[in-house]
Amino acid sequence: MSPRLEDTTTVINHLSRWLVEHGPGAPHLGMVIEQLGEKLNEENVPLARMTTHLRALHSERVGVTRTWSRGEPAREIFFDHSVRTEGFYRASPLRVVHESREPLSLRLEETPDSAFGVIPDLRAEGITHYLVLPVVDSRGIVHALSYATKEPGGWEVEHLGILNGIHPALVNVLDIHSLKRTLREVLGIYVGRGPGERILQGEIRRGQVEKIEAAILFCDLRNFTSLSSTLEATQLVNLLNRYFDCVVPAVQAHGGEVLKFIGDAVLAIFPRGQDYGENRECCEAAFLAARGALYALAKLNRANHQPGGRPLRFGVSLHVGEAAYGNVGSTERQDFTTIGRDINLASRVAKLCALLNQPLLVTREFLDELDWPAQALGEYSLKGIEGEQGVFAPEDLFGDIPPP
Repeated sequence: MSPRLEDTTTVINHLSRWLVEHGPGAPHLGMVIEQLGEKLNEENVPLARMTTHLRALHSERVGVTRTWSRGEPAREIFFDHSVRTEGFYRASPLRVVHESREPLSLRLEETPDSAFGVIPDLRAEGITHYLVLPVVDSRGIVHALSYATKEPGGWEVEHLGILNGIHPALVNVLDIHSLKRTLREVLGIYVGRGPGERILQGEIRRGQVEKIEAAILFCDLRNFTSLSSTLEATQLVNLLNRYFDCVVPAVQAHGGEVLKFIGDAVLAIFPRGQDYGENRECCEAAFLAARGALYALAKLNRANHQPGGRPLRFGVSLHVGEAAYGNVGSTERQDFTTIGRDINLASRVAKLCALLNQPLLVTREFLDELDWPAQALGEYSLKGIEGEQGVFAPEDLFGDIPPP
């Protein structure tokens, strides 16, 4: 049963008002899609599926789709940058809508399978009418939104009128959620998840810092000066990316936060707090992350995929202590970082890895919180650190992890 023609304006106004009032503040876009799909069916618009196809500003992903099917929760699928060159996109209705910025309405009984690669799949699913609308956001980027029905004969004029009538309000909701996600993801990529969330919560005043207790991981690539003088720029960047791909996923897998890439060095922290209630828990997580990074490095070297075929080596130091965490910089350019004596100490100990030919060194303070055998390697004077610092090398580093 379709809405009467005189009722379509009422339905459009009702749904548009709901989108404007509830869409922007919804916890996530999937919730908006689920509720809108149900509301459209309640208004006798026979909707079997609705999908948003939003482009992403992300280093690894070109876009994300959110699909709602009647009676099911919305789900997300991410696509990497290769999708733009793959055959299924070139044969997709989305490409046509992206390029033309015009709607595309396909009644499957009139559309041959050869028209688009997705047609046989839609037909097998029982879809009778497929509508793709362009979504042009406030930045001028073209996304897309698709609707599908299984109604015999497809949608009637009134149904299409409602879907097109609510489109402006829905575009604004999609734009707001897309901008929110882009901002959160870009901040997460460039300053880290924790600092990014703090910035979004308004912690942007210069000098707004807090003292935190944290396990500190500092990782330094060996022979980077020599490598940078012998490798071409592209090779050097590829090498650094492979090195960072050993370290960063290991840190994140154990709840750590990568704060800085300092040239070829990585600074990460495992703050005590919600995730880790005690220093011991912070230190165990940091130790597991260090082991994971070194294990990934060993696998990389065994594959022998480095530029020039030379094995990579890096040194990791682990320490636990106090740091100042927050905004530093000038009025026009600030950095959300962590500083303090214990951060400096961790970076100095990392330099000892090359001198002592050890992949991982820990301080006495860290070892006191870690239930793991370690060999004492002596005490050393560290630049800028008062007194001598004892360092230790954990034994049987891979433990129960099978060697790569």
